[in-house]
Amino acid sequence: MPSLHVADDGSLLVQNAYNYKEYLKQIGAKWMPELKAWRLSPYVSVSELMAIMPGLVIDNEVEKMIKHVSNLKKLHFASTAEVKHPDGLDSYQRVGVRFLADAKRAILADDVGLGKTAQAIRAAMEVDSKHVLVITKKSLLHNWTVEIKRWANSEAFTLTTQNTLPYPSPKFTVTNYEAAVRRLEELKMCSFDVLIVDEAAAIKNRRAQRSRAIHKLAKDIPYVWLLTATPMPNSPEEIWSLLHCIRPDVYSSYWRFVEKHCDYDYNFFGGTEIHGLKDPNAFAEEVAPLMLRRDKSLLNLPPVTQETIWLTLDGEQRRIYKDIRDKFLAVLDEEHIVTAPSVLAQLTRLRQVVCSPALVGGPDESAKTEALLEILEDLTPKHKVLVFTTFADYVRLLLPKLEPFGVVAITGDTPAQDRTKAVQKLNKDPNCRVFIGTIQAAGEGLNLQAADIVIFLNKSWTPAENEIQAVGRAHRRGQVNPVHVINLTAVRTIDEYIEEVLLEKKHATDAVEHLAERLRKEVF
Repeated sequence: MPSLHVADDGSLLVQNAYNYKEYLKQIGAKWMPELKAWRLSPYVSVSELMAIMPGLVIDNEVEKMIKHVSNLKKLHFASTAEVKHPDGLDSYQRVGVRFLADAKRAILADDVGLGKTAQAIRAAMEVDSKHVLVITKKSLLHNWTVEIKRWANSEAFTLTTQNTLPYPSPKFTVTNYEAAVRRLEELKMCSFDVLIVDEAAAIKNRRAQRSRAIHKLAKDIPYVWLLTATPMPNSPEEIWSLLHCIRPDVYSSYWRFVEKHCDYDYNFFGGTEIHGLKDPNAFAEEVAPLMLRRDKSLLNLPPVTQETIWLTLDGEQRRIYKDIRDKFLAVLDEEHIVTAPSVLAQLTRLRQVVCSPALVGGPDESAKTEALLEILEDLTPKHKVLVFTTFADYVRLLLPKLEPFGVVAITGDTPAQDRTKAVQKLNKDPNCRVFIGTIQAAGEGLNLQAADIVIFLNKSWTPAENEIQAVGRAHRRGQVNPVHVINLTAVRTIDEYIEEVLLEKKHATDAVEHLAERLRKEVF
Protein backbone atom coordinates (compact mmCIF):
# COMPACT_ATOMS: atom_id res chain seq x y z
CA MET A 1 0.00 0.00 0.00
CA PRO A 2 1.54 3.38 -0.94
CA SER A 3 1.93 5.87 1.88
CA LEU A 4 2.54 9.61 2.08
CA HIS A 5 4.65 10.78 5.00
CA VAL A 6 7.06 13.49 6.14
CA ALA A 7 10.73 12.70 5.64
CA ASP A 8 13.52 13.79 7.97
CA ASP A 9 14.35 16.74 5.72
CA GLY A 10 10.79 18.04 5.86
CA SER A 11 9.72 17.00 2.37
CA LEU A 12 6.75 14.77 1.58
CA LEU A 13 7.67 11.33 0.30
CA VAL A 14 5.68 8.58 -1.35
CA GLN A 15 6.83 5.11 -0.40
CA ASN A 16 5.81 1.61 -1.46
CA ALA A 17 4.21 2.95 -4.64
CA TYR A 18 3.58 0.07 -7.01
CA ASN A 19 2.52 2.05 -10.10
CA TYR A 20 5.41 4.50 -10.33
CA LYS A 21 5.45 4.50 -14.15
CA GLU A 22 1.94 5.90 -14.24
CA TYR A 23 2.90 8.41 -11.56
CA LEU A 24 5.88 9.58 -13.57
CA LYS A 25 3.75 9.88 -16.69
CA GLN A 26 0.92 11.88 -15.16
CA ILE A 27 2.71 13.99 -12.57
CA GLY A 28 6.25 14.22 -13.91
CA ALA A 29 8.00 13.63 -10.59
CA LYS A 30 11.62 12.53 -10.47
CA TRP A 31 12.66 9.06 -9.35
CA MET A 32 15.34 9.35 -6.70
CA PRO A 33 17.03 5.97 -6.16
CA GLU A 34 19.05 7.22 -3.20
CA LEU A 35 15.81 7.94 -1.30
CA LYS A 36 13.83 5.03 -2.76
CA ALA A 37 10.93 7.45 -2.99
CA TRP A 38 9.58 10.35 -5.01
CA ARG A 39 9.65 14.01 -4.23
CA LEU A 40 6.29 15.42 -5.21
CA SER A 41 6.28 17.82 -8.13
CA PRO A 42 5.80 21.45 -7.01
CA TYR A 43 2.06 21.59 -7.73
CA VAL A 44 0.47 18.17 -7.27
CA SER A 45 -2.67 18.02 -5.18
CA VAL A 46 -3.40 15.20 -2.76
CA SER A 47 -6.59 14.37 -4.67
CA GLU A 48 -4.62 13.95 -7.92
CA LEU A 49 -2.15 11.71 -6.15
CA MET A 50 -4.87 9.55 -4.64
CA ALA A 51 -6.52 9.19 -8.07
CA ILE A 52 -3.28 7.79 -9.44
CA MET A 53 -2.50 5.67 -6.37
CA PRO A 54 -5.73 4.13 -5.07
CA GLY A 55 -5.60 3.33 -1.39
CA LEU A 56 -2.94 5.93 -0.61
CA VAL A 57 -2.46 6.31 3.14
CA ILE A 58 -1.75 9.79 4.52
CA ASP A 59 -0.30 9.66 8.03
CA ASN A 60 -1.01 12.09 10.88
CA GLU A 61 2.16 14.10 10.45
CA VAL A 62 1.22 14.89 6.86
CA GLU A 63 -2.24 16.04 7.94
CA LYS A 64 -0.64 18.38 10.47
CA MET A 65 1.64 19.79 7.77
CA ILE A 66 -1.22 20.37 5.34
CA LYS A 67 -3.08 22.43 7.93
CA HIS A 68 -0.22 24.92 7.88
CA VAL A 69 -0.11 25.22 4.09
CA SER A 70 -1.94 28.36 2.97
CA ASN A 71 -2.97 26.89 -0.37
CA LEU A 72 -4.19 23.33 0.28
CA LYS A 73 -4.19 22.41 -3.40
CA LYS A 74 -0.51 23.15 -4.01
CA LEU A 75 2.51 21.74 -2.20
CA HIS A 76 5.90 23.18 -3.02
CA PHE A 77 9.19 21.44 -2.33
CA ALA A 78 12.80 22.26 -3.06
CA SER A 79 14.40 21.00 -6.25
CA THR A 80 17.32 18.61 -6.04
CA ALA A 81 19.33 21.46 -7.64
CA GLU A 82 19.23 23.20 -4.28
CA VAL A 83 21.31 20.63 -2.39
CA LYS A 84 23.79 22.62 -0.32
CA HIS A 85 27.52 22.02 -0.11
CA PRO A 86 29.39 22.51 3.15
CA ASP A 87 30.48 25.96 1.94
CA GLY A 88 26.83 27.04 1.68
CA LEU A 89 26.69 27.12 -2.12
CA ASP A 90 24.35 25.15 -4.33
CA SER A 91 25.67 22.64 -6.85
CA TYR A 92 25.16 24.93 -9.83
CA GLN A 93 26.82 27.79 -7.93
CA ARG A 94 29.93 25.67 -7.43
CA VAL A 95 29.96 25.26 -11.22
CA GLY A 96 29.77 29.04 -11.58
CA VAL A 97 32.64 29.59 -9.13
CA ARG A 98 34.80 27.12 -11.03
CA PHE A 99 33.87 28.73 -14.36
CA LEU A 100 34.90 32.21 -13.20
CA ALA A 101 38.14 31.00 -11.69
CA ASP A 102 39.13 28.98 -14.77
CA ALA A 103 38.02 31.55 -17.37
CA LYS A 104 39.77 34.42 -15.51
CA ARG A 105 37.99 37.06 -17.62
CA ALA A 106 34.33 36.18 -18.17
CA ILE A 107 30.65 37.14 -18.03
CA LEU A 108 28.35 35.46 -15.49
CA ALA A 109 24.90 36.04 -16.96
CA ASP A 110 22.78 33.89 -14.65
CA ASP A 111 19.13 34.85 -14.28
CA VAL A 112 18.01 37.05 -11.40
CA GLY A 113 17.93 35.16 -8.11
CA LEU A 114 20.60 32.55 -8.90
CA GLY A 115 23.24 34.16 -6.69
CA LYS A 116 25.74 35.86 -9.00
CA THR A 117 27.06 37.94 -6.09
CA ALA A 118 27.82 34.89 -3.95
CA GLN A 119 29.49 33.09 -6.86
CA ALA A 120 31.75 36.05 -7.65
CA ILE A 121 32.80 36.55 -4.02
CA ARG A 122 33.61 32.87 -3.55
CA ALA A 123 35.46 32.80 -6.86
CA ALA A 124 37.61 35.69 -5.61
CA MET A 125 38.44 33.59 -2.56
CA GLU A 126 39.07 30.56 -4.78
CA VAL A 127 41.79 32.31 -6.81
CA ASP A 128 43.48 33.46 -3.59
CA SER A 129 43.16 37.14 -4.48
CA LYS A 130 44.78 39.83 -2.38
CA HIS A 131 42.89 42.92 -3.52
CA VAL A 132 39.40 42.82 -5.04
CA LEU A 133 37.59 45.81 -6.54
CA VAL A 134 33.80 45.68 -6.89
CA ILE A 135 32.05 48.29 -9.05
CA THR A 136 28.28 48.43 -8.75
CA LYS A 137 25.39 50.88 -8.77
CA LYS A 138 25.28 53.34 -5.89
CA SER A 139 22.05 51.87 -4.55
CA LEU A 140 23.68 48.42 -4.22
CA LEU A 141 26.84 49.39 -2.29
CA HIS A 142 25.40 48.36 1.06
CA ASN A 143 24.18 45.04 -0.35
CA TRP A 144 27.70 44.18 -1.45
CA THR A 145 29.26 44.96 1.93
CA VAL A 146 26.71 42.67 3.57
CA GLU A 147 27.28 39.85 1.05
CA ILE A 148 31.09 40.12 1.31
CA LYS A 149 30.81 39.75 5.06
CA ARG A 150 28.56 36.72 4.59
CA TRP A 151 30.49 34.86 1.89
CA ALA A 152 34.08 35.96 2.52
CA ASN A 153 33.90 36.74 6.23
CA SER A 154 35.65 40.00 5.44
CA GLU A 155 34.93 43.69 5.91
CA ALA A 156 34.68 45.76 2.74
CA PHE A 157 35.85 49.34 2.33
CA THR A 158 33.36 51.58 0.51
CA LEU A 159 35.11 54.09 -1.75
CA THR A 160 33.19 57.26 -2.55
CA THR A 161 34.08 60.52 -4.27
CA GLN A 162 34.82 62.03 -0.84
CA ASN A 163 37.05 59.59 1.06
CA THR A 164 40.46 58.08 0.25
CA LEU A 165 41.69 54.52 -0.08
CA PRO A 166 43.49 53.33 3.04
CA TYR A 167 47.04 52.01 2.85
CA PRO A 168 47.66 49.14 2.65
CA SER A 169 44.68 48.41 0.41
CA PRO A 170 41.92 46.29 2.00
CA LYS A 171 40.99 42.85 0.72
CA PHE A 172 37.69 44.13 -0.74
CA THR A 173 37.00 47.63 -2.03
CA VAL A 174 33.46 48.47 -3.15
CA THR A 175 32.63 51.56 -5.19
CA ASN A 176 29.97 52.82 -7.59
CA TYR A 177 30.24 53.67 -11.29
CA GLU A 178 30.32 57.44 -10.81
CA ALA A 179 33.13 57.25 -8.25
CA ALA A 180 35.06 54.84 -10.48
CA VAL A 181 34.91 57.32 -13.38
CA ARG A 182 36.00 60.28 -11.28
CA ARG A 183 38.82 58.37 -9.57
CA LEU A 184 39.92 56.28 -12.51
CA GLU A 185 43.60 57.26 -12.47
CA GLU A 186 43.84 56.58 -8.73
CA LEU A 187 42.22 53.15 -9.12
CA LYS A 188 44.51 52.25 -12.04
CA MET A 189 47.52 52.77 -9.75
CA CYS A 190 46.21 50.20 -7.24
CA SER A 191 47.30 46.58 -7.51
CA PHE A 192 43.88 44.95 -7.85
CA ASP A 193 44.03 41.34 -9.01
CA VAL A 194 40.23 40.85 -9.30
CA LEU A 195 37.69 43.28 -10.79
CA ILE A 196 33.99 42.47 -10.34
CA VAL A 197 31.62 44.64 -12.38
CA ASP A 198 28.10 44.22 -11.05
CA GLU A 199 24.97 45.06 -13.10
CA ALA A 200 27.35 45.11 -16.06
CA ALA A 201 24.62 46.04 -18.54
CA ALA A 202 25.43 49.55 -17.33
CA ILE A 203 28.45 49.52 -19.68
CA LYS A 204 26.53 48.32 -22.75
CA ASN A 205 26.92 51.70 -24.47
CA ARG A 206 30.45 51.57 -25.83
CA ARG A 207 30.60 55.37 -26.15
CA ALA A 208 29.51 56.16 -22.59
CA GLN A 209 32.07 57.64 -20.22
CA ARG A 210 31.51 54.91 -17.64
CA SER A 211 32.04 52.18 -20.25
CA ARG A 212 35.31 53.69 -21.44
CA ALA A 213 36.50 54.04 -17.85
CA ILE A 214 35.74 50.42 -16.99
CA HIS A 215 37.45 49.25 -20.19
CA LYS A 216 40.62 51.12 -19.22
CA LEU A 217 40.50 49.92 -15.64
CA ALA A 218 39.99 46.27 -16.63
CA LYS A 219 42.86 46.24 -19.10
CA ASP A 220 45.63 45.36 -16.64
CA ILE A 221 43.70 43.36 -14.01
CA PRO A 222 44.20 39.56 -14.28
CA TYR A 223 40.68 38.48 -13.24
CA VAL A 224 37.74 40.47 -14.62
CA TRP A 225 34.20 39.20 -14.03
CA LEU A 226 31.10 40.94 -15.35
CA LEU A 227 27.81 40.10 -13.61
CA THR A 228 24.50 40.75 -15.35
CA ALA A 229 21.20 38.98 -15.93
CA THR A 230 20.78 41.01 -19.15
CA PRO A 231 23.95 40.82 -21.28
CA MET A 232 22.09 42.42 -24.21
CA PRO A 233 19.00 44.13 -22.77
CA ASN A 234 17.73 45.80 -25.94
CA SER A 235 19.71 44.54 -28.92
CA PRO A 236 22.41 41.90 -29.53
CA GLU A 237 25.18 44.35 -30.46
CA GLU A 238 25.13 45.71 -26.88
CA ILE A 239 27.10 42.69 -25.71
CA TRP A 240 30.13 43.88 -27.67
CA SER A 241 31.08 46.41 -24.97
CA LEU A 242 31.05 43.62 -22.36
CA LEU A 243 33.10 41.28 -24.54
CA HIS A 244 35.54 44.09 -25.31
CA CYS A 245 35.96 44.65 -21.58
CA ILE A 246 37.08 41.07 -20.91
CA ARG A 247 38.80 40.28 -24.23
CA PRO A 248 39.89 43.52 -25.93
CA ASP A 249 42.39 41.54 -28.00
CA VAL A 250 39.63 39.47 -29.66
CA TYR A 251 36.76 41.98 -29.64
CA SER A 252 38.70 45.09 -30.60
CA SER A 253 36.35 46.31 -33.36
CA TYR A 254 32.64 46.99 -32.80
CA TRP A 255 31.88 47.16 -36.52
CA ARG A 256 33.70 43.92 -37.25
CA PHE A 257 31.56 42.28 -34.55
CA VAL A 258 28.36 43.68 -36.09
CA GLU A 259 29.38 42.53 -39.58
CA LYS A 260 30.14 39.03 -38.37
CA HIS A 261 27.25 38.34 -35.99
CA CYS A 262 24.36 40.79 -36.46
CA ASP A 263 21.53 40.94 -38.95
CA TYR A 264 21.23 44.63 -39.80
CA ASP A 265 20.33 47.19 -42.46
CA TYR A 266 20.58 50.95 -42.94
CA ASN A 267 17.81 53.38 -42.05
CA PHE A 268 16.72 56.55 -43.84
CA PHE A 269 19.29 58.64 -41.99
CA GLY A 270 22.21 56.38 -42.89
CA GLY A 271 22.47 54.72 -39.48
CA THR A 272 22.32 50.99 -38.81
CA GLU A 273 19.32 49.13 -37.38
CA ILE A 274 20.16 45.83 -35.70
CA HIS A 275 17.45 43.16 -36.02
CA GLY A 276 19.06 40.19 -34.26
CA LEU A 277 21.83 37.62 -34.51
CA LYS A 278 22.58 36.02 -37.85
CA ASP A 279 23.32 32.61 -36.33
CA PRO A 280 22.59 32.26 -32.58
CA ASN A 281 24.16 28.80 -32.43
CA ALA A 282 27.41 29.96 -34.01
CA PHE A 283 27.52 32.94 -31.66
CA ALA A 284 26.83 30.67 -28.68
CA GLU A 285 29.69 28.41 -29.66
CA GLU A 286 32.06 31.37 -29.96
CA VAL A 287 31.28 32.95 -26.58
CA ALA A 288 30.70 29.74 -24.59
CA PRO A 289 34.21 29.89 -23.04
CA LEU A 290 33.55 33.50 -21.99
CA MET A 291 29.94 33.55 -20.78
CA LEU A 292 27.87 31.32 -18.53
CA ARG A 293 24.10 31.75 -18.35
CA ARG A 294 21.59 29.62 -16.43
CA ASP A 295 17.89 30.35 -15.89
CA LYS A 296 15.52 29.92 -12.96
CA SER A 297 14.53 26.39 -13.97
CA LEU A 298 17.45 25.32 -11.76
CA LEU A 299 15.48 26.51 -8.74
CA ASN A 300 12.21 24.80 -9.65
CA LEU A 301 10.35 28.02 -8.85
CA PRO A 302 6.57 28.43 -9.02
CA PRO A 303 5.19 29.80 -12.31
CA VAL A 304 4.64 33.42 -13.29
CA THR A 305 1.25 34.36 -14.72
CA GLN A 306 0.39 37.58 -16.56
CA GLU A 307 -2.80 39.65 -16.62
CA THR A 308 -3.56 42.92 -18.40
CA ILE A 309 -6.26 45.18 -16.99
CA TRP A 310 -7.43 47.63 -19.65
CA LEU A 311 -8.38 51.09 -18.44
CA THR A 312 -10.10 54.03 -20.15
CA LEU A 313 -9.08 57.63 -19.53
CA ASP A 314 -11.99 59.94 -18.69
CA GLY A 315 -12.64 63.57 -17.88
CA GLU A 316 -9.71 65.94 -17.44
CA GLN A 317 -7.18 63.14 -17.73
CA ARG A 318 -8.43 62.27 -21.21
CA ARG A 319 -8.66 65.93 -22.30
CA ILE A 320 -5.12 66.78 -21.18
CA TYR A 321 -3.77 63.64 -22.80
CA LYS A 322 -5.44 64.42 -26.16
CA ASP A 323 -4.28 68.05 -26.13
CA ILE A 324 -0.64 67.10 -25.54
CA ARG A 325 -0.89 64.36 -28.15
CA ASP A 326 -2.46 66.61 -30.81
CA LYS A 327 -1.09 70.09 -30.00
CA PHE A 328 2.08 69.47 -27.94
CA LEU A 329 0.54 71.54 -25.15
CA ALA A 330 -2.42 71.50 -22.79
CA VAL A 331 -4.14 74.21 -20.75
CA LEU A 332 -4.35 73.07 -17.14
CA ASP A 333 -6.25 76.06 -15.77
CA GLU A 334 -6.49 79.84 -16.29
CA GLU A 335 -2.90 80.38 -15.18
CA HIS A 336 -1.02 77.22 -16.13
CA ILE A 337 -0.22 75.30 -19.29
CA VAL A 338 2.03 72.30 -19.91
CA THR A 339 4.10 72.14 -23.08
CA ALA A 340 6.11 69.51 -24.94
CA PRO A 341 8.72 71.33 -27.06
CA SER A 342 9.99 68.14 -28.74
CA VAL A 343 8.78 64.66 -29.64
CA LEU A 344 10.84 63.15 -26.82
CA ALA A 345 9.31 65.59 -24.33
CA GLN A 346 5.87 64.80 -25.75
CA LEU A 347 6.38 61.07 -25.14
CA THR A 348 7.43 61.73 -21.55
CA ARG A 349 4.48 64.05 -20.90
CA LEU A 350 2.03 61.51 -22.34
CA ARG A 351 3.44 58.75 -20.14
CA GLN A 352 3.10 61.00 -17.10
CA VAL A 353 -0.48 62.01 -17.87
CA VAL A 354 -1.50 58.37 -18.37
CA CYS A 355 -0.32 57.74 -14.82
CA SER A 356 -1.82 60.95 -13.41
CA PRO A 357 -2.25 64.52 -14.73
CA ALA A 358 -0.90 65.64 -11.35
CA LEU A 359 2.59 64.68 -12.58
CA VAL A 360 2.48 67.59 -15.05
CA GLY A 361 0.73 70.03 -12.70
CA GLY A 362 -2.86 69.02 -13.47
CA PRO A 363 -5.60 67.60 -11.24
CA ASP A 364 -5.06 64.33 -9.40
CA GLU A 365 -7.65 62.42 -11.43
CA SER A 366 -6.29 59.07 -12.53
CA ALA A 367 -7.88 55.89 -13.83
CA LYS A 368 -4.72 53.99 -12.84
CA THR A 369 -4.71 55.29 -9.29
CA GLU A 370 -8.38 54.33 -8.84
CA ALA A 371 -7.78 50.87 -10.31
CA LEU A 372 -4.70 50.32 -8.12
CA LEU A 373 -6.58 51.16 -4.92
CA GLU A 374 -9.44 48.83 -5.85
CA ILE A 375 -7.04 45.98 -6.65
CA LEU A 376 -5.15 46.45 -3.39
CA GLU A 377 -8.39 46.40 -1.41
CA ASP A 378 -9.12 42.97 -2.88
CA LEU A 379 -5.63 41.44 -2.77
CA THR A 380 -3.83 42.73 0.33
CA PRO A 381 -5.83 40.70 2.88
CA LYS A 382 -4.14 37.54 1.53
CA HIS A 383 -1.16 38.79 -0.49
CA LYS A 384 1.74 41.19 -0.29
CA VAL A 385 2.07 43.32 -3.41
CA LEU A 386 4.92 45.02 -5.29
CA VAL A 387 3.95 48.13 -7.27
CA PHE A 388 6.29 49.56 -9.92
CA THR A 389 6.39 52.76 -11.97
CA THR A 390 9.12 54.69 -13.78
CA PHE A 391 8.22 58.01 -12.11
CA ALA A 392 9.47 58.85 -8.62
CA ASP A 393 6.92 61.69 -8.45
CA TYR A 394 4.13 59.14 -8.93
CA VAL A 395 5.53 57.10 -6.03
CA ARG A 396 5.44 60.19 -3.82
CA LEU A 397 1.95 61.09 -5.02
CA LEU A 398 0.62 57.62 -4.17
CA LEU A 399 2.26 57.16 -0.77
CA PRO A 400 -0.44 58.94 1.30
CA LYS A 401 -3.15 56.95 -0.49
CA LEU A 402 -1.36 53.66 0.24
CA GLU A 403 -0.77 54.24 3.96
CA PRO A 404 -3.80 52.12 4.98
CA PHE A 405 -2.04 49.12 3.44
CA GLY A 406 1.15 49.54 5.46
CA VAL A 407 3.29 50.74 2.59
CA VAL A 408 7.07 51.07 2.17
CA ALA A 409 8.77 52.76 -0.78
CA ILE A 410 12.10 52.97 -2.59
CA THR A 411 13.13 55.51 -5.23
CA GLY A 412 16.50 56.71 -6.45
CA ASP A 413 16.63 59.18 -3.54
CA THR A 414 16.23 56.52 -0.86
CA PRO A 415 19.41 56.13 1.28
CA ALA A 416 20.98 52.66 1.48
CA GLN A 417 20.05 52.12 5.14
CA ASP A 418 16.42 53.06 4.44
CA ARG A 419 16.34 50.63 1.50
CA THR A 420 17.40 47.84 3.86
CA LYS A 421 14.76 48.81 6.42
CA ALA A 422 12.05 48.88 3.74
CA VAL A 423 12.95 45.39 2.53
CA GLN A 424 13.04 43.99 6.05
CA LYS A 425 9.68 45.54 6.91
CA LEU A 426 7.96 44.10 3.85
CA ASN A 427 9.43 40.64 4.41
CA LYS A 428 8.91 40.44 8.18
CA ASP A 429 6.09 42.79 9.22
CA PRO A 430 2.67 41.13 8.68
CA ASN A 431 1.02 44.57 8.66
CA CYS A 432 3.15 45.82 5.78
CA ARG A 433 1.27 44.68 2.67
CA VAL A 434 2.52 46.95 -0.14
CA PHE A 435 5.90 47.92 -1.54
CA ILE A 436 6.06 50.68 -4.16
CA GLY A 437 9.12 51.87 -6.04
CA THR A 438 10.59 53.00 -9.30
CA ILE A 439 11.71 50.23 -11.65
CA GLN A 440 15.16 51.78 -11.95
CA ALA A 441 15.82 51.97 -8.19
CA ALA A 442 13.78 49.07 -6.82
CA GLY A 443 14.21 46.64 -9.71
CA GLU A 444 17.73 45.58 -8.73
CA GLY A 445 19.41 43.91 -5.79
CA LEU A 446 16.37 43.47 -3.54
CA ASN A 447 14.92 40.25 -2.13
CA LEU A 448 11.17 40.72 -1.87
CA GLN A 449 9.92 37.13 -1.87
CA ALA A 450 7.27 37.91 0.75
CA ALA A 451 5.23 39.38 -2.12
CA ASP A 452 3.63 37.23 -4.80
CA ILE A 453 1.72 39.94 -6.73
CA VAL A 454 3.51 42.45 -9.00
CA ILE A 455 1.64 45.45 -10.45
CA PHE A 456 3.03 47.68 -13.21
CA LEU A 457 1.54 51.17 -13.27
CA ASN A 458 3.70 51.85 -16.31
CA LYS A 459 6.79 50.16 -17.78
CA SER A 460 10.37 50.80 -18.71
CA TRP A 461 11.31 50.90 -22.40
CA THR A 462 13.69 47.98 -21.75
CA PRO A 463 12.04 44.52 -21.57
CA ALA A 464 14.64 43.08 -19.21
CA GLU A 465 14.09 45.83 -16.62
CA ASN A 466 10.41 44.85 -16.46
CA GLU A 467 10.48 41.07 -16.85
CA ILE A 468 13.80 40.12 -15.28
CA GLN A 469 14.63 42.87 -12.82
CA ALA A 470 11.28 44.08 -11.47
CA VAL A 471 9.35 40.79 -11.52
CA GLY A 472 12.55 39.08 -10.39
CA ARG A 473 12.32 40.85 -7.02
CA ALA A 474 9.50 38.45 -6.11
CA HIS A 475 10.15 35.52 -8.45
CA ARG A 476 13.46 34.34 -7.02
CA ARG A 477 14.97 31.82 -4.59
CA GLY A 478 12.77 31.44 -1.53
CA GLN A 479 9.48 32.15 -3.33
CA VAL A 480 6.99 29.36 -2.59
CA ASN A 481 3.89 30.81 -4.24
CA PRO A 482 3.01 31.42 -7.89
CA VAL A 483 3.76 35.02 -8.85
CA HIS A 484 0.99 36.94 -10.61
CA VAL A 485 1.84 40.03 -12.67
CA ILE A 486 -0.83 42.68 -13.36
CA ASN A 487 -0.27 45.28 -16.09
CA LEU A 488 -2.44 48.39 -15.85
CA THR A 489 -2.74 49.56 -19.47
CA ALA A 490 -4.74 52.52 -20.76
CA VAL A 491 -6.41 51.78 -24.11
CA ARG A 492 -5.63 53.93 -27.15
CA THR A 493 -2.72 55.65 -25.39
CA ILE A 494 1.07 55.62 -25.29
CA ASP A 495 0.76 52.49 -23.11
CA GLU A 496 -0.22 50.40 -26.13
CA TYR A 497 2.67 51.77 -28.19
CA ILE A 498 5.14 50.92 -25.42
CA GLU A 499 3.82 47.35 -25.31
CA GLU A 500 4.39 47.06 -29.07
CA VAL A 501 7.95 48.36 -28.72
CA LEU A 502 8.67 45.99 -25.85
CA LEU A 503 7.39 43.05 -27.88
CA GLU A 504 9.59 43.99 -30.84
CA LYS A 505 12.64 44.32 -28.59
CA LYS A 506 11.89 40.97 -26.97
CA HIS A 507 11.78 39.27 -30.36
CA ALA A 508 15.06 40.93 -31.28
CA THR A 509 16.78 39.57 -28.17
CA ASP A 510 15.19 36.13 -28.06
CA ALA A 511 18.51 34.79 -29.33
CA VAL A 512 19.73 35.14 -25.76
CA GLU A 513 17.50 32.23 -24.77
CA HIS A 514 18.93 30.10 -27.57
CA LEU A 515 22.35 31.04 -26.29
CA ALA A 516 21.40 30.12 -22.72
CA GLU A 517 20.16 26.70 -23.80
CA ARG A 518 23.37 26.03 -25.69
CA LEU A 519 25.51 27.05 -22.75
CA ARG A 520 23.52 24.90 -20.32
CA LYS A 521 24.20 21.88 -22.52
CA GLU A 522 27.90 22.73 -22.50
CA VAL A 523 28.03 23.04 -18.71
CA PHE A 524 25.81 20.15 -17.66
